[in-house]
Amino acid sequence: MKYIIFTAGDGTPRCVLFGVPITHQAMADAHSPLGWRPHSAGFIEPLGLGKVRCFGRSESLNLGPAQFDESLIEVVMSATLRIAPQSVEAAR
Repeated sequence: MKYIIFTAGDGTPRCVLFGVPITHQAMADAHSPLGWRPHSAGFIEPLGLGKVRCFGRSESLNLGPAQFDESLIEVVMSATLRIAPQSVEAAR
C-alpha cells in the first residue's frame, strides 16, 4: 500500500492511503485543487496490532518517509476502524 502525508492549507497534516496501481504523483495531483501539498510519501507494511512500517520513497514525487509518518498513519487507521461499524449501521 502507498501513502502520502499532505500539508493542508491550514497547516494540518492529511494522510491518504491508496493502492499500488496509482502513482504518488497522480494522487498528489488529485489533491492539489484542495490546496494540499505533499510533505512525505512512501509505502506501508502492516506489522499487526495496529502498527505499520513506512519504507521506500516515491520516485514520482521524490519524497520519502518523515519522522512521524508511522504514528500518524497508525492513528488514522485506528480511527477509521473505530468509525467503520457505525458507518455500516448508518448505511442500512
